[in-house]
Amino acid sequence: MLGSLLLTGLALLPLGAAVALLLAIVLVVGLVTYAVRGLYWATLERCDVPDAVKGLAIGGISLIGYAPDIYLPLIRGALVDGIPGRWGYGIYFLAIAGFGIVGAMAAWRLARIAARRRPALR
Repeated sequence: MLGSLLLTGLALLPLGAAVALLLAIVLVVGLVTYAVRGLYWATLERCDVPDAVKGLAIGGISLIGYAPDIYLPLIRGALVDGIPGRWGYGIYFLAIAGFGIVGAMAAWRLARIAARRRPALR
């Protein structure tokens, strides 16, 4: 959610904004992104994935988790070619922020479902 808020701020940042503010936003978005990616590996540990299939699990998680590194530059390139300059990047950052909000809502919903099921599993 923090990343989504920062990306929204980045999209709406005025052209004359201080470079230090821009740099701070970009650095925090990067830190948040890679902190979230650390959750992939914590999930493996928490779910007690057997060693015999851990490599397969890591491959599946990586395929899904790192997919944005493959397709987002293609989307950004097409978007900025079609809408050059500030507005192309602004739309791009707002779209990514929107995806982040949808992801946060999905995670919240899954946590609620898991919390309800947890007593039944014990």
